Amino acid sequence: MKMKMNKSQSILVPSGFGSSAQGTEELFGRLRAGAWPFRKRTAAPLRRPNALLILLAFFLLGQGIQAQDTRPPLVMFAEGEVRFAKPDGKSERVFTGMYLSEQGSIVLKKNSRVELIYNDKFVELKEPGTVTFDKIFGTAPQRKSFIQRFSNFVGRGLDQSSSARSIEKAYMANQSNAQGNIRGFGDRGLLDVFPFGGMVSPTEITFSWPEESGKSSYQFRLVDSLSEQVVLEVKTSRPAITLNLEELLLQDGNLYYWEAGPAVQSPATSGPKRLSRRSQPTTDYDRYTFTYVARDHAEVLTDIRSDEFYVKYSRPEQQMLIEAMLLEDAGFLAAAYDAYQRGLEVAPKDIILNRNYAAFLGRWNLRTQAKEIVEMTSKLPRE
Repeated sequence: MKMKMNKSQSILVPSGFGSSAQGTEELFGRLRAGAWPFRKRTAAPLRRPNALLILLAFFLLGQGIQAQDTRPPLVMFAEGEVRFAKPDGKSERVFTGMYLSEQGSIVLKKNSRVELIYNDKFVELKEPGTVTFDKIFGTAPQRKSFIQRFSNFVGRGLDQSSSARSIEKAYMANQSNAQGNIRGFGDRGLLDVFPFGGMVSPTEITFSWPEESGKSSYQFRLVDSLSEQVVLEVKTSRPAITLNLEELLLQDGNLYYWEAGPAVQSPATSGPKRLSRRSQPTTDYDRYTFTYVARDHAEVLTDIRSDEFYVKYSRPEQQMLIEAMLLEDAGFLAAAYDAYQRGLEVAPKDIILNRNYAAFLGRWNLRTQAKEIVEMTSKLPRE
């Protein structure tokens, strides 16, 4: 077969044949043998981009970016007589945990104070007078990315604890993580169980479980999850035991589980005993897992404890909420739980702290307690 070519035509030489005369000859040899080395494709004609589509794409992109910052200003704390004046002339009292629209003014009377958080900005107002939001947030310094993160965390907590149903949704969104900490428990909520998963550092920790009526003796076991070696077995007269994990010589990074319930043998109380035998599952206790890490969980808090917002502008209960956020994000659930407890000791009726604590419990399957807190906070006076 002969091929004729016009002078204006050129030959496309596929990769592997090179651009030399020898490569061209090899190509023609294959063509004569009937072996076409590449598929002929007809290129689609080039079209000019549609200006309307381009504008629409940029608009949607802008909407996506803005969606990350759609939470309105949140009142982190309010005391005294603080009101929010709307553009239509109406006003309403401002209270802790309240969201405000992005248009309006804050009106403060004497001896009043309000703290606002909005995207990456935090503002404290305590001088009597009226201030518009444009002035409030237009001149407020940005706090890098931490304020944005904290704002989103608090807002998520308020969303997840707005009702009993919201608590269930919070659990379902985190169900795979929460259930990964429990063996044999199903989806029924935990009650009076601690610790309930995550990472645990070398510290003194109190293990607790539900008390059972008429039972005067309980059995507690700590077991290496991989080898099934019993690390510790204890009988106690109450449904709790405090242990120093560092003294147990647990292995860094290993997964352990603990189980406890009414003693299966004769009632007795004894001190802890180190064991090396393999676990014999003679009970139907539920098992709660945790990962032991040799480093102190306080390392997670090193940077924030020198942060200006944390040190200068945060109240003690707010500092505990910040620590709880960072500890939960790092996987130290027991330490996050303790941070909430310390915060509630200082401010037992703080709406934002209680609601975020309820959301935390809900996410990790302590739903009954979480719903009780939601019910309790709904009855607190708006302050």
